[in-house]
Formats: sequence, structure tokens, C-alpha cells
Amino acid sequence: MLVKAVSLQPLTKRNEFKYNLMRIKEMFSQITTLNEENHDRMLVVLPEYVIGMATPQQVREFSDYLCELAQKYRTIIVGGSYPQLDKESGRYRNFSPIIDSSGRLRGGHYKIQLFRFERKQHMLPGSNITRWEIEGLNIGQLICSDMWHPDLVMRMRGVDLLCVPIMTSVPSKNQTAYARWSWYCLAATRSKENVIPIIVSDSAEGHWWREYWVSGASSINDPSYRFLPEEGPHERAQVILSSGIEGWIELNLDLKKINEYRRYREEVGLLENNHHVNP
Repeated sequence: MLVKAVSLQPLTKRNEFKYNLMRIKEMFSQITTLNEENHDRMLVVLPEYVIGMATPQQVREFSDYLCELAQKYRTIIVGGSYPQLDKESGRYRNFSPIIDSSGRLRGGHYKIQLFRFERKQHMLPGSNITRWEIEGLNIGQLICSDMWHPDLVMRMRGVDLLCVPIMTSVPSKNQTAYARWSWYCLAATRSKENVIPIIVSDSAEGHWWREYWVSGASSINDPSYRFLPEEGPHERAQVILSSGIEGWIELNLDLKKINEYRRYREEVGLLENNHHVNP
């Protein structure tokens, strides 16, 4: 199966729901022709907190809009993440929705490893990794700091794709380049060591809120790609957006070749085969 993987990198702001939604709409209008190309499935990933710290009403509006987009463009969408109110406790969770190409919200992932500002706001953590069987694809979901815990990614072994919305918030503009470099290294390492294609979506470099900046560290990582010495690993092994700019990246992922590479790694002893995803 050939999957067209797309990672959007819009410029977003913490408390600007209408602005954020406008940026997403504009970007989707620009990628509409991608699903006319030769592939079996298309999957689009958006960033963490892509609509900012939205209200429950704004979250419902955004969720409905994503369902319309998925159906209109016949694509699976991992809709970044947003704060979702837990009615029983009155506290929020960081939730990443997943929508199939018919426009149906299938569920999503609750962030497990909360970041410092989320803990200060007493948000509730998730407790389980998340994967879905959707349209012949085994899709895993994590959110941002979940990726910094290798055990969580290891438990994803066996999925066809791992989708990771992130927000690389740093306390000054001077640290954005370092944040990008850190995330490129992390995504490439997690992808290669576990033989999992990983799609990372971040907001474009820009001022997000107060002293915090986002760096624009989106990437698509193909662990099976074997580049020639005269080429560079960024030719296809890892696709990125230069300097954190606003835009999107795309890559055709050949799941047959990735599975062949996974079997090779297992046969030569470079990948344990007992860490597949739990049902």
C-alpha cells in the first residue's frame, strides 16, 4: 500500500481561535490536489494545540469542520490536539482526534506525559497508547512529550504509521533553531530504531504566547529509505520544512518496503519482534 503522508505547519497563536482556523482552512485549500495523485490512502496530521487554548464550543466547531474536510477531500485526518473538558472531574485533557475519510470521528488519543504548563493547569493525563485500524491502516497516535519516552514508542512497534502532533514551545526566539534540531534528531531516531514511519506536525516558528515561541519542527520520517553516500539523509529519509517556515510537507510511504525492511531488521537481530502493539 502506498500512503500519501502530509504534515501541516500553520502559524498559530494561543488565544486566536478564528485566526488559527483561518490558517488551517487556507492550508487545506492549497493541498486539495494532493489526493488526485497516485496513492492508495492519504493521511494529514495537524499540530498540537492547533486552535490554541480553545473553549468547548470552539472545539465542537473545529471538530465538525475537520469531519467535513475529511469527507470532502477523502483523507484520514489526525486533527492535531485541543483541550477537551472531562465533565466528571471538571478538568481538561489534551486530546488528539482521528477522523476517517468518510468524515467520521473514530476517537483519539489522550496525552500521557504532560508538559510542565499542563501539570500546572492540573490537566488529566491519559493512561494508554492509542492505535486504530482504519481503512486497512494500523495507525498509532502519541502527542509531543509522549515521544520523549522510548517505552511508549517501543510499544507502537508493528503499526503502519505513527502520528505525533507537537508544540515545540521554548522561552525565547533564540532557542527555536535548537528545538527544531532536537526534534529532527528525536523523530529520526525513534523512527529508525523501531522501524516505524513517523509523521510529526508542529506549528510554524512564531510568537505563541507571552514569552513562548514555537519552532516549526515538523517532519516525515521513512525508516526504510536507504540513501546513497553522495545524497543526504534528508533527501527522503526525513522530509522537513526549512527554517521552521509556514507550509506543509508530503511523502509517499511504501508500506510494503517498510515491512520488508522491518523483517530484515528482525532477521539480523537488529529489532526485537516481541514489542508489537497490544490489542
